[in-house]
Amino acid sequence: MTSRGAAILALGLAALPALPASATAGTGRLVSQWMSRAPAIDGEIAAAEWNEARLVELGNGVSVRIGNDSRTLYLAVLDAGDVELGEDDGLVLLFDDEGGTAPVLDDGSWAGLACHQAAEYGEGMLQIVDAPSGPSSPSITFREYAAGTYCPAQALDDRVSSSSTARPEGVTWEAAIPLDGTSPLRAGAGERFALFLLLYRDGAQAGCLPACSTVDVADFRNLVLASGGCNTGPQGFGSGQTQPDLPLDWSSDLGAGSGEVWVQSAVDGDQFYCGMNVTGGAGASGCVTNVHYLSAEAEALLRLPLALAGQGSVTVRLRANFQSGASGDFLAFGARYEQIPFFSMLLWQTSHGAPGGPGSSVDLDLSLFTNNLPLELTFWHHTTTAGTSDGGFAQIDDVELLCGPSLFADGFESGLTTHCTAALP
Repeated sequence: MTSRGAAILALGLAALPALPASATAGTGRLVSQWMSRAPAIDGEIAAAEWNEARLVELGNGVSVRIGNDSRTLYLAVLDAGDVELGEDDGLVLLFDDEGGTAPVLDDGSWAGLACHQAAEYGEGMLQIVDAPSGPSSPSITFREYAAGTYCPAQALDDRVSSSSTARPEGVTWEAAIPLDGTSPLRAGAGERFALFLLLYRDGAQAGCLPACSTVDVADFRNLVLASGGCNTGPQGFGSGQTQPDLPLDWSSDLGAGSGEVWVQSAVDGDQFYCGMNVTGGAGASGCVTNVHYLSAEAEALLRLPLALAGQGSVTVRLRANFQSGASGDFLAFGARYEQIPFFSMLLWQTSHGAPGGPGSSVDLDLSLFTNNLPLELTFWHHTTTAGTSDGGFAQIDDVELLCGPSLFADGFESGLTTHCTAALP
């Protein structure tokens, strides 16, 4: 390893103490954006190549762009506060991606018992520095985290593409990191892992995601990888699907009450215990059931981030099935934007069964703001019963996004025993 790589590695390890073998990973949530074309990894963050990526300002003159396609994670970092690429500059990415049950991979367990000899196994720290090319002086290295410590470094120059350069706008860093198993980071479109990113400027932390500090796994930021979404056909919520799942935050939210929230259903069992998919779709569904709530008047939210930057109009088609356990139960579909206090109720349902009848789909026309803020679809289930009150549940499956002019023949207004309103029931 070059002296430059060794210097940054020493800095990184000094700032990052030995992490616990098991913890609860991930704070908050950050949704990547789908990139329809791969950017050139040449050290120039060209707008035409990176305009589809998610832009995050880290402060101190540092910004990061994050995007992905079905096989690769793309990162671009601009350090506007640095004018010279020096030997004490570097980019460090720590990630937790293995051991969990899909689709949530950030399980918080760095529990490997021994170091692997192959870089595609394991999770830990990926380091990028600007070093002379050549097999004896790698600029990209990986150190797996196992048995409570960092393992010896492994070269990744033949697996991960990167470039860094000093430009008039500042020092830039670009990287293309495979997600399909050829590098240590292993995840897919619609899945989630936890990460911690650090940029070093002259030997000091200049910008970090989520924040510069000494960390453990619980401080990492949850990153939801986007899928193509628009005009790619129905996206399933579980096994048996040929399409990648839409990005879903399966950690869900419990807005009120207590108990289990949205989960993946099984495919063959009792529908009142999320044991089977009763939406008419194949494989598993998103499911929540009254029997798993621990208190009455409970509300559970399942959030589906939508990669819709640059779109003018969107129609959402999905399968749903709702069974009321008692008067006052409902299933609602809504949309919300980040950074602004906005929530649009698209449809709420208080009657039993699928919105359009058994095995049918419902269409929701989604109006977009012109500011292209990140948007998510929210499935909101409310129950007035809990615990042993068997009989109520809600399920979602096969979400499809059609962008541009609507091509669906039927709208949800026709023949449905539901209510569409901007107010709650």
